[in-house]
Amino acid sequence: MIRDYKDKIETELSLICNGILKVLDSRVILAAKAGDLKFFYLKMKGDYHRYLAELKTGAERKRLLRVLSMVTNMLVVL
Repeated sequence: MIRDYKDKIETELSLICNGILKVLDSRVILAAKAGDLKFFYLKMKGDYHRYLAELKTGAERKRLLRVLSMVTNMLVVL
């Protein structure tokens, strides 16, 4: 019973995070000019990848952590 509830919550969080990431990638980050606003949205993208990585295991977790690392490197360049 608890495991089922945990799975349900993880699924809902994954859907929400993926939806936010889709909007960030397809519209928001592209429209942001360089500077503080772009930095904020890239940080937000990294945060949502970290949230997803905390839920996942194995190869999917490693993939998400690689994306998080790439986003972090982009923040250093800004």
